[in-house]
Amino acid sequence: MTVFFGIDVAKERLDCAVVVHDRQRPIGQQSFSHTPDGIERAAAWAMKASKSDHFEIHAILEPTAAYHALAARLLAAKGMTVSLVNPAQIRSFAKGMAVLSKTDEINAVLLARYGCLARPKAWTPPAKPLTELQALLARLDDLEGDLRREQNRYEQARVRGCSSAIKHSFAASIRALKAQCKLLQKAIAEHFAAHEDLQADLKRLRTIPAVGPKTAMRMLALLRSHSFETARQVAAFLGLVPIERQSGRSAQGRPRLSKAGNSRLHAALDMAAVVATKLNPDIKAQHQRLLERGKAKMSTLGPPCASWFTSALVSSKAGAITAVRLPTRLDRADGIYIKVRGRRMYLYRAIDSNGDTVEFWFSERRNLTAAKRFLRKALQRHGRPERIVIDGSQTNREAILCCDTADQLQDRSRRRMKPIRIRQSAYLNNRIEQDHR
Repeated sequence: MTVFFGIDVAKERLDCAVVVHDRQRPIGQQSFSHTPDGIERAAAWAMKASKSDHFEIHAILEPTAAYHALAARLLAAKGMTVSLVNPAQIRSFAKGMAVLSKTDEINAVLLARYGCLARPKAWTPPAKPLTELQALLARLDDLEGDLRREQNRYEQARVRGCSSAIKHSFAASIRALKAQCKLLQKAIAEHFAAHEDLQADLKRLRTIPAVGPKTAMRMLALLRSHSFETARQVAAFLGLVPIERQSGRSAQGRPRLSKAGNSRLHAALDMAAVVATKLNPDIKAQHQRLLERGKAKMSTLGPPCASWFTSALVSSKAGAITAVRLPTRLDRADGIYIKVRGRRMYLYRAIDSNGDTVEFWFSERRNLTAAKRFLRKALQRHGRPERIVIDGSQTNREAILCCDTADQLQDRSRRRMKPIRIRQSAYLNNRIEQDHR
């Protein structure tokens, strides 16, 4: 049986409560000083109150700025299962339990009872290199924020008119902040160079289109510090999954993105998504489809960010990013006759440069009309590729030329659209031919 040890962390005090699953009231409540010695005495008291010779102890804490870190590390070192729970979840849990008062003692009991009912996941202390990286990135973010604010103040002062003394003061402050930012950037680069595993993961994340070094480093710090099982969990944790509000016929609210997750990483991902909607053809097409459906502009930035995590197949089970593989536009196209429920059908199929299927189309006939339908569908959903590799089929060649010409005639942009290059070679198309088997 598990005993749940709720700890409300303050700057100078720890309020503790111990709850057993089959009891409504806590079996003990006590306060201790927030020092290494006080944490040791709190752990000893919890073991004594719960008779830990027979029970496992599960400690539940709220992340409180940086004050919870010492207690979490020391309790985990003692072999206890430690969980960190979002304070907003505990407050919502208290309202659900009809607990309106909020004190440190009540919060400790609520933490223990929440752990008893929800059984939150265990927290794993991050490795020292990761902790150092997070501290460097946080400090760099603070300095860059100070630099932007100082530059904005200087611009406003110049517009209003200011003396030379004020200008010299602003100039000296801005130079000092820029120098500090350069020092931290150099320290971050040296930190990555000293740890090959972090460097390798950073290179994999940089392969994602529209993700630059700053965004990749923040993504890396997040993925390494949490035990996500799937990429969808990462998207939900970051608040990139739409929240729906519907009930009956009267309440039909528009889906919106939640405000969960790290606000700094949110800002970095939002800027990367804005760039991707302009430069990445696949994400640009997805963005246009969402706008045509009546989605709000801000909510259309969530799916590109979520797709980076989902399609990248990011996993942190082993403490490292295991794979980064992105779907690209169609690269090769071919077809084959197959039987579907006893009927002979022709399967048109296109794959990307990774060998993954990006589009398919079933047709009763193999002719120019069917090939054009398949190619229009593929080009509308996945964008125009630079080239398409096919076998010696003249029908497929004519279909590509017809669709390409139609796209060029319908294009109203000022930039001249380059024609799709067609490479006809049975040997180059062996990749998709072999995949039919």
